[in-house]
Amino acid sequence: MRPVVTQIRAAILRRKSQTATVLLVTLLATTVSTMALTLLVRSTQPFDDAFARLSGPHLVFHLDATRVSLAQLQATTTLPGVTAAGPPHEIALLPLQRGAEKAVFDVVGRDTAGGAVDRIYLRDGRWPERPGEIAISFRGDLPALNKVSVGTELQAVTRNGLVAFKVVGSVADQFDGIYENNVSVGRAWVQPGQLASLADADQIRLGYEMAYRFQHAATTQELLVDRHEVEAALPANSELWNVTDWLRMRMGSVWFVTFMSSVIFAFSIFALAAVTVIVGSVVAGTVLSSYRDVGIMKALGFTPVEVVAIFIGQMVVTALAGAIIGIPLGALASRPLLTTAAAESGLPMEDFVDPVTDFAVLLGIVVLVVIAAAIPAVRAARTDSVRAISLGLSPAGRRRSRLAELLARLGAPRPLSLGAGDAFVRPARAILTVIALAIGIATLVFTVAFQKTIGELASNRASYGYAQDVEVYRYPALSDADLSKLLAAQPETNIVVATRFLHVAVPGAADAQPLVGTRGDAPGLGYVTRSGRWFANPGEAVVGALTARDNHLRTGDRITVTLDGKPLTLQVVGVVDDFSLNGRGFRVGWDTLTAAQPEVTPNDYLVKLRAGSDPKAFAKRIGAGRLESLTVTATDQSQIDLYTNLIESMIAGLTAVLVLVAAVGVFNATLLSTRERSHDIATLKAVGMTAGQIAVMVTGTALVLTVTAGVIGVPLGIWLTGTIFAAMFEFIGLVVDASGAFGPFTLLLVFAAAVAVAMGGAAMPARWAAAAPVAEVLRSE
Repeated sequence: MRPVVTQIRAAILRRKSQTATVLLVTLLATTVSTMALTLLVRSTQPFDDAFARLSGPHLVFHLDATRVSLAQLQATTTLPGVTAAGPPHEIALLPLQRGAEKAVFDVVGRDTAGGAVDRIYLRDGRWPERPGEIAISFRGDLPALNKVSVGTELQAVTRNGLVAFKVVGSVADQFDGIYENNVSVGRAWVQPGQLASLADADQIRLGYEMAYRFQHAATTQELLVDRHEVEAALPANSELWNVTDWLRMRMGSVWFVTFMSSVIFAFSIFALAAVTVIVGSVVAGTVLSSYRDVGIMKALGFTPVEVVAIFIGQMVVTALAGAIIGIPLGALASRPLLTTAAAESGLPMEDFVDPVTDFAVLLGIVVLVVIAAAIPAVRAARTDSVRAISLGLSPAGRRRSRLAELLARLGAPRPLSLGAGDAFVRPARAILTVIALAIGIATLVFTVAFQKTIGELASNRASYGYAQDVEVYRYPALSDADLSKLLAAQPETNIVVATRFLHVAVPGAADAQPLVGTRGDAPGLGYVTRSGRWFANPGEAVVGALTARDNHLRTGDRITVTLDGKPLTLQVVGVVDDFSLNGRGFRVGWDTLTAAQPEVTPNDYLVKLRAGSDPKAFAKRIGAGRLESLTVTATDQSQIDLYTNLIESMIAGLTAVLVLVAAVGVFNATLLSTRERSHDIATLKAVGMTAGQIAVMVTGTALVLTVTAGVIGVPLGIWLTGTIFAAMFEFIGLVVDASGAFGPFTLLLVFAAAVAVAMGGAAMPARWAAAAPVAEVLRSE
């Protein structure tokens, strides 16, 4: 055993370039892999821990209190499969304000924080005990009032004026979340009996919240079965506002981490694949260059198994060293995303290090290295010792190169044709190098397409609800007519689009989908369709891309939805990318909405100002003195820009990792090739070839491999882009066609970048070959 260990140690110290190559690629691969797996495993840890500890609900039903009774809801607690439920609590979507800061909360009338299901975790303070006291969610993802501390004075905005509340409890709550006007709504809690006096049957409607736990609720399909069971037990005329399920809440609590982890995971797979082929190439090259050494080892008594162990041991020890550095780096790289996600949810992040994940990455890299090194190591073990000692180098099966002949006939410089002819002298090494380069080229294609696509999405501000300069949300204390007159009278006002956000039942869809009534020039504000046109006549609608896809809707089709229990037939005239509605639902004209609900009024006003106007000053002036009736917000793009820049930076960083791995692969292949051909190179220099021509010959080999890899890598990159785009963007409600990102100029830039990477990888070995002294090389041979 000791001789084997001694040989492994000596080989690692002697072959510094190969050792450095394996060390670098395994370090990069384990860093990316650890980061990806840590994000996947640990991102939901705070939610899972709290969900188990507090008996979180699998489903939460929100229903209109005028259509169902407490007794009817209580009867559903005995349904088969229900393990815990209720009791039902009264709820109302109630605007709360603190000074000029205002947000809508799902206020729940509940007498205690305990119970068999959906127990409440108080971060600070106590539970409300008397009228005028309130406990409120502590969440960073809410648009306002997101981190309210105990002792804060709040006011409820109602049709009859302001009602004072004092915050006595701060709650970490992620188990139930709904959206109003597509804005995240947190929960707040008061003692039962206080909400009925605040409701107005218009914007503040009284409802019930009913939470359930089920025996089987681990998958979306099981939750759908559970939901249908409860819905079947409810009265036929009951109106279901919303149903939240724990899987969606779990995903939503870390949506950005989930959004990014799929990309990071895909990149880590490619990085591990690149490690495998590069390690295989390194070992194969080491076997070839150590042909005589292998013969001597066998002549001295090393068994074939020991020879295999020596070659594999060199790679495993080096890979372990890279992993020992890379795994902690990957865990540290995941920490900012995880801590930010935990902080936004208000839940504690106990530890970002997952020992099982780290061990899995370590074991995985060792297994890959062993597999990659085993095949050439076994070949070395089968070497005939007498032949190896006599030849010194493994013979290469050289055949006439048709590519070299073609380049010569075309008048290409002789050094270039010689280098091109040597590209596939060692077929196995050439193929492995081409694979590593193809992976790098594929990621370059993806990155270029991603940067272009994300830029186009960011410029389409209407698709994510930021087309307006100022948003004005109206409460019942001010009429639609008065607000419309006020906005029109302002000299800065250019366009005002008034909207009302409702829900409709869609045939075949489990959940209600958004219906947005629109009054005003929405296209002038920036709203556009991806196909078809914007609605112009009564009964016409534009539909979200995911709803169109799921319901097989095309321009010209008709669909009948249910609004407030009544059918509404819509004709689809266009399809929109609508991230603000998660890609679902419908937008219709105001005449279409009022035909179905004559008494409806808008409550959200999107204002586009004239050029040169100050949105913040406008918002401040409109909101002054109207705290009880308006929420006026100047559009702030900084959060969108932050996420966009973070995504682009991460993609660029991951691409740089894989491009560097590809360059290392070229470096390794070129270095091994020049060492094997040292005698030929010295001979060529002796007969008059200059150092520059030697460099051209060496880089010519890398150029041929790059062109070959481009033929594979570009289609692979296009496929990779389509696959990852489908996973990434559908998650946030977009259907993105990546084909528009691949123009000829774009692909030419990618190829030029790939050539530059390959030339960079081959530059140092080419320089070493050009500078090698002729006499010394020939004498040693």
